Amino acid sequence: MPKKKPSRRGAAPRPAAPRSPLRTGGRALGDLQVPFRRFLEADVDEADGDWMSPGDVEARLMESLGWLLLAQGEEVAPSSATTFDPDELGDLFETVLPDVAEANDLDLAELREEVATAWMSYLEFLGESGSWRGPDEQLADCLDVVAADVDGGAGQGVLDELAGAVAAVTLDEELAALRAVPVAAPEEVGPGEPAPKVTPEQERAAARSRLVAWLVEQVAGPAGEGGGTVGGLAVLVAAVLQRPLTTEQLGPVVASDRGGSLDAALDLVDRLVAGGVLSGSEPWTTPAGLGPAVAASVRAFLDDDEEDQPAPTD
Repeated sequence: MPKKKPSRRGAAPRPAAPRSPLRTGGRALGDLQVPFRRFLEADVDEADGDWMSPGDVEARLMESLGWLLLAQGEEVAPSSATTFDPDELGDLFETVLPDVAEANDLDLAELREEVATAWMSYLEFLGESGSWRGPDEQLADCLDVVAADVDGGAGQGVLDELAGAVAAVTLDEELAALRAVPVAAPEEVGPGEPAPKVTPEQERAAARSRLVAWLVEQVAGPAGEGGGTVGGLAVLVAAVLQRPLTTEQLGPVVASDRGGSLDAALDLVDRLVAGGVLSGSEPWTTPAGLGPAVAASVRAFLDDDEEDQPAPTD
């Protein structure tokens, strides 16, 4: 007689296969995936240039959405990614991403910047396409959470790059460059007044301080003028990092800035050229010796911008 097959009733259950973040996020995106991809192809590619392709943005969004949903431990409904709470997005950046980065040996700053870029695009898509299913104020709060992370991560990354680029600038090299910039020169002493005696180090510190103050003033712009800050800073930073920009390359940078204006950015560039900080021809370059002053001005501007932000309320 054939042997009776053993009953599976008492067998230990098989462990459930771990859910894929990419598939989980894709399930939540559902029917919105195709229109979102079209939105990216029409908008993100023009705005961000080679930073992240539409495919990269889409993949980062679905993966990070999956990380968030899996961390929440809730069942995922198809096509349910139409409304979010600002607190859960804050949790994504402050708790979930650090855990993911540590577990997978990823650079956290780079990961946060990529995820923030993807979420900024998706939230804008939800709003512009009418797919957002929550209050308008809630969408605005979500955008603020993501935008703060984009600005903070990108700002620190720029400062780190600048610090590395100017580390090798010597005292003599910086002094020579500063002496060639009129706005960094000391005020002339009055008739009959002796010129103060200073060491080369004191001269450099004073000249750099004057140039930094002038640069911050130029970047801030005249009263009532706006829209050129991001573009102008981008030109300065690119020049120091020896990746100088042209007007054609500056266009996409300005386009990625809300309220940005290419004309305003070029007006700021003209002022920097007139001040002797940037070259008069494209691509715009700057002497290596001015790198420390440019780096200090970028840091000062970013610090001032953070101080201008309203304090959080309970």
